Amino acid sequence: MSKSRQTQANTVLNSKISQLRELLVSAKDLAQVSDYFHDVLVLDDAFMAAGELSSQPRLLIALQAVLERVVPGGKLGVPMLVRLREQTLCHGYSTWGRGHTVFFYFEQLDLGFCSYSPSLSSEQVIYLRFNLTNVTGTGTGAWNAWQIIGAAARKTVQ
Repeated sequence: MSKSRQTQANTVLNSKISQLRELLVSAKDLAQVSDYFHDVLVLDDAFMAAGELSSQPRLLIALQAVLERVVPGGKLGVPMLVRLREQTLCHGYSTWGRGHTVFFYFEQLDLGFCSYSPSLSSEQVIYLRFNLTNVTGTGTGAWNAWQIIGAAARKTVQ
């Protein structure tokens, strides 16, 4: 790919990610966030090829806390997690108990999103927007404060 085409592709990808960021911040219906993520970004080969495998322990601990609050008793499976350094965006997939979760997190906003479905054939999906806040004064650098900003559930046609 020529340098100008690569720059153009990066500009288009950055624009799509900016739109996702804006939706995450402003959407009242969190299904819109999920739909945009899956219909626009996941289908984009440039998005799926961008980034590198990562281990974001901070995000995974928060994800466990958020999921435990809405679906108690689960355990986070081994996640597949990718980080796009330039966009400071992490996204991935894991299991929670017998269910499935897809998630992403904007580091600069300290704001994340996940969707949870009890099974691949379930029509019920729970959408969560969450915010992480660093806890000061713990002496360990721990950051276990989190808040569910909004949650919605809807039946979806699979």
